Amino acid sequence: MRNNSNRGNTMRLTVLAAAALALTLPVAAQAGNFDGIYGGVQVGGAFTSFDQTVTSPVYNGGSLENNSLSATGAVGGVFVGYGYVLPYNLFIAGEFDATFGDRDFSYTITDPTNPYKTKLTTGTEWALSVRPGYIVSDTALIYGLLGFERTPIKSSSSDSSEVTFDKTQTSFRLGGGAEISISGPLTLRLDYTHTFIDKIMISDNFGNATSISPSEDKFKAGIAYHF
Repeated sequence: MRNNSNRGNTMRLTVLAAAALALTLPVAAQAGNFDGIYGGVQVGGAFTSFDQTVTSPVYNGGSLENNSLSATGAVGGVFVGYGYVLPYNLFIAGEFDATFGDRDFSYTITDPTNPYKTKLTTGTEWALSVRPGYIVSDTALIYGLLGFERTPIKSSSSDSSEVTFDKTQTSFRLGGGAEISISGPLTLRLDYTHTFIDKIMISDNFGNATSISPSEDKFKAGIAYHF
């Protein structure tokens, strides 16, 4: 099962480390670098977890099995947004981003009469976010990320009698990070997001119900160009 406390600690350490990097790196840039239209690319990694529970009416709704599944993979992405510098060094931005790179988890049912493999896969995601922040200096910004993400999740099976699905979930996500100027209109960006993906419910012809509760953590680094 997932350890939410560890994830929370990891998020806080990531944001603090990025902020420390922003404050200590020797860079030369001009004030107002975070104002206006920007766009860029990112690379990083994603960890997707699936908590799966199967219940059956035969057992009065009792649980047949509980599984904690996970998938890790490299991701890439693009983003575009508009930032506005407010009084008192405050900052706000609206942003669109897309994340590319499939993560999948496969498991095999070792029934001697009918062994089969089932796979859970996530695909390209896109999100709309608000990015509130604080400008530490002319060259450094720390920020939060709050928004909604569209996440496609698909299951497939080598057994044609198995119930499969192909759904796209719209879910809330939360995160944060730091951005520093590196040269002229270019900035380096480091961020973390956690997506609370909505639960998926499916049923088979025998009345068995499968509940899948996914969630996802992403760590990304990128370069932005400020127009």
